[in-house]
Amino acid sequence: TDSVIATGVTWAGKSNVIECDSWDDQGNTQTGYYALLDNGDVALYLGPLTTGIVTQWLTLPFTSGGPVSTTIEDLSQDFGGGSSERVTEVATYSHGPDTTIMVQGTTLNLKQVIGIYVVTQSVTTPGFPTQTTSTLLPPFHYYWASAIGFAGGSRFVSTDGFGNTMIETQTLTRYTLK
Repeated sequence: TDSVIATGVTWAGKSNVIECDSWDDQGNTQTGYYALLDNGDVALYLGPLTTGIVTQWLTLPFTSGGPVSTTIEDLSQDFGGGSSERVTEVATYSHGPDTTIMVQGTTLNLKQVIGIYVVTQSVTTPGFPTQTTSTLLPPFHYYWASAIGFAGGSRFVSTDGFGNTMIETQTLTRYTLK
């Protein structure tokens, strides 16, 4: 469940920001911030979440189309004796095909942005060449309902610990405009 708490907020150097609270099915809550940009894109505030996550405003190019690339994670660890590891995650966001959703008997047009994420891990061990591996994650799909200025949903595919494909979907099911 998501609720808009305040509008017109100034947050992390950006004005006219919308503050939201989200609750998961276990009752945990999290506060998030987004801004509607003049060109119709949406900026989401990321961070500080955990060590390595790059605090920033992420631009999702729902109107401009993108692509927009940014580093989401950059974590270096020194294990001593010259051994170290660096993990980076780079995201590229681009406009995808628009779609519609039926909510409370109303058809809402949804703009789509597709996020492509690449995680790169570099491990350095004295006496051995640095080993670097890159992993392309399945695409994430983000949907935006401009008519109500709110997220219409998201979808991504993942694999569980047993190798089974899982499709994670969040869909707007109801809303109230004030």
